[in-house]
Formats: sequence, C-alpha cells, structure tokens
Amino acid sequence: MDALGDSGTVKIRLDTVTDDRKVTWVRVRVEDDGPGVPEELQPHVFTTRHGVVRFGLGLGLGIAHTIVHDHSGTIGLESRPGRTVFEVRLPAMEEER
Repeated sequence: MDALGDSGTVKIRLDTVTDDRKVTWVRVRVEDDGPGVPEELQPHVFTTRHGVVRFGLGLGLGIAHTIVHDHSGTIGLESRPGRTVFEVRLPAMEEER
C-alpha cells in the first residue's frame, strides 16, 4: 500500500489450480496497479537486504519466501509499471472424512 501512494487498487484472489502432474494447489494472487518493482530489484525481492528498506522490499518478503518454501509451496513476482502480481501456491490438503 505504501508504494501506491494516495491512489491505487489492490486485488486479492484465492482459488485452486491443478498442474500437469495432477497436484492441486491453493493459489493466492495479490495484484496492484502501482508503479511496479524496478526491474533491477526484482531478482532480489525475496532476499533479506541490509541498509535502507523502502516500499515493502525489506525483511517481509524474505520471511514470506522462507515460510512458503518450508510448506512446499512457491512464491513469485511479475511486475511492470501499472501491474504487479505476487503469487503464492501451497499444496492443497485432502479433506479428512
């Protein structure tokens, strides 16, 4: 939200997807229409950084990356000015009966 400034939209979507291996994933997508993550920073957004923390590119995404991977999931980023999407996929658990 900080990166959006005074205006902008954040959309959160939750669904399930099945990949070509027949694995079902719970997918969470967070999308905004802000300025985007600069291309040179995109390879580093999931690592912890020392120094100045700006606009959410600090410890939070590194911690999120660790938690998602510890639960056998994936986390990714697609960004350009006007559209940034973070996607988290976690394996779905079968409901016990």
